[in-house]
Amino acid sequence: MQSEPTSSKPPDAPKKPKESPPTPEELERALPDLFYAANQCAAFHFWYLMALPVLKADRELADQHLDLMIQNGVVEATLLFVRKAAEFFKPSQPGDKPDSIYSYRYEGYIQQEWIVPFDPTYIELHKRVGHITVRQARYGQMEWPVFPMVQQALMKWTKFFNALAAIPSPANPRRAEQCAQYAQALEKLLARMENDVKKAAELEGQKKF
Repeated sequence: MQSEPTSSKPPDAPKKPKESPPTPEELERALPDLFYAANQCAAFHFWYLMALPVLKADRELADQHLDLMIQNGVVEATLLFVRKAAEFFKPSQPGDKPDSIYSYRYEGYIQQEWIVPFDPTYIELHKRVGHITVRQARYGQMEWPVFPMVQQALMKWTKFFNALAAIPSPANPRRAEQCAQYAQALEKLLARMENDVKKAAELEGQKKF
């Protein structure tokens, strides 16, 4: 008796219910997540100017291959968070995902803009960092201006939290206090970064880092 041929096609996955847009209460509960995303933009800064020099100074810990592997991971993570920030602050578009959080979902906040040029910077971030594509093999390696991109993202996050601190929210009586604290922390972080970069440039005898 001849058996029936089996199909190599996997069974259709059950359809997932469509996600709904965030509620005002969910947007308020997401504020710590936004602050986390803003802070993570600075990951490369602290690796490059603080952790890496310590590792290089310790002969027992020094490992060029390992240092490069970790550095690449930190760079990619930093660029991903810059990309997330760019998507968060961009103007509203028809294809926006309903369950994604965008700055325009916060009622009263109207300062939407692309914090990096959409073309080519955001497109390259999307293609090279967000996905594995043929981009590098086809067009070559891309040099990312990481420090300026991070600075731009952090400045925008700071302005966002300062703006929200001045917009009352019935869903969050603590919003003013909470967002003011976030903005203050990011302002200190920006000042620290600018000071670190300046010191590093002076040590290397350069006008610009």
